[in-house]
Amino acid sequence: MFKKFLILVVFLGLFSVAQVSAANIEIINNETGGNVTVNYYIRQYAPQHPITKEVITLAKNGTPMVVFGNGSGKNVMIVAGVHGNELPPQLAALKLIDYLADKKINGTVYIVPFLIPSSTATSSRYWKGQNPNSIADHKGTPTNRIVQIAKERLIQALGDFHSTQPGGTPGTDAVFCSRTPTYESYKIAYYISKNSLSKLIAYEKAGLEYQGALEDVCNLEGIPSVTCEVLSPHGTVAVGSVDRSFMQMILFLKYNNIILDASLSISQVVTSANTIKNYYESYKRLPSNVTINNNYYNMGQVLYLFCKATLNINSGSTSMISVGNLKSATASYENYKRGIIYKSEYLKVARNIRGFIEVYNRAPNYASTSRGKIPFHKLVYMYTRILCFYSVNGRLPGYVTV
Repeated sequence: MFKKFLILVVFLGLFSVAQVSAANIEIINNETGGNVTVNYYIRQYAPQHPITKEVITLAKNGTPMVVFGNGSGKNVMIVAGVHGNELPPQLAALKLIDYLADKKINGTVYIVPFLIPSSTATSSRYWKGQNPNSIADHKGTPTNRIVQIAKERLIQALGDFHSTQPGGTPGTDAVFCSRTPTYESYKIAYYISKNSLSKLIAYEKAGLEYQGALEDVCNLEGIPSVTCEVLSPHGTVAVGSVDRSFMQMILFLKYNNIILDASLSISQVVTSANTIKNYYESYKRLPSNVTINNNYYNMGQVLYLFCKATLNINSGSTSMISVGNLKSATASYENYKRGIIYKSEYLKVARNIRGFIEVYNRAPNYASTSRGKIPFHKLVYMYTRILCFYSVNGRLPGYVTV
């Protein structure tokens, strides 16, 4: 018999206590348990929030599955840890659990952060000497248990999240899919690829290239499924790999309308500018993403928000600002001379960037100015300084130095 636990996720405020979300945690396989904190990377980098701590503790008893939602709406599933030595997606799944804990869920989300906790604990790729991702069609295996649950819970989309090592297959951030028998698999993968730097790898028919893979078996069962990969050596966590896996998961949920984009106020955008400015000045680089109003935004989205906020402030508009899914810059080309850019020009540059993004659905690698070509990362930093000046002085600066 499988066990089910109810976790109430609460935030403690100075004057009130409010239940934000309720999550069920089930143990769906009693034969896979392990102490995942034995793994250095899980111990070191796992979120330290009540719900994730509970998930990690329960993993000693078997495969934990966290359920958000009340069974209404679309049912989707996210799986990580099919291979215990692929650590970034497992950490990303824990991060996703924390992220969804205070979100309004439009549907029901099933998250399996560690399919085989005993393998995660030892950073092992195999289960009983077998590759778990080639035996999803064999009864009694951990991956086949996921197929059974997907059928029982009427799952309408499934994402299987992995990491790939340099020189491996595919050896780059990617998303796998097939066009038949479930064309929806291709549509999900195309959306994730279009809105990230993940390579789209599409096969005509499921089950031919990777017989017994979880994605293929689910597609053959009529459950639209994709496999997402991020680049990171096996048994370790490459810089940025957890964030990229997390964003693939967010895009998977957004495609299925589980979470929706939210509009932001000028004040919220300005506050985020201060956060990014401090980060850039401390680490001499941009963060992978930033949280604004409990939503994650990549730096391409951030630049768009900064440009729109700057233009709105200049025009006196207090309208809310929204941004859809878009890619960050693909490179960062620079060839400029240090100097001053006056207000009229940085407003023109903001309009040009906004227009570019709205046409191409990605951030530009650089912007042409009177000082030359300013690279993407310096553009983000420039607009953080403009908005931070506004937050202190209540007006836009007359110029900005680059």
